[in-house]
Amino acid sequence: PQRTMPTFTPALARQPGTGFWLYGPEIFKTYYRRHNLRADTASTISVDHIKTLSKELRDAYTMVLRLGTGHGSDDARG
Repeated sequence: PQRTMPTFTPALARQPGTGFWLYGPEIFKTYYRRHNLRADTASTISVDHIKTLSKELRDAYTMVLRLGTGHGSDDARG
């Protein structure tokens, strides 16, 4: 069976070891398609508690902020 990498591995690989870091903005559907990932947008980036944040983000002391309108095409900007 093919193993998929955790959703945020490509973005976290660009994260420096220290200091404030900002990735994006990028449309989530475009991000996961480009990295050949499978993810549900709402359950992956719309978290309401630290316990529902992915383990890879918790381990990296990183939070994803969902911005925009939540509808439109991949080319839309919110």
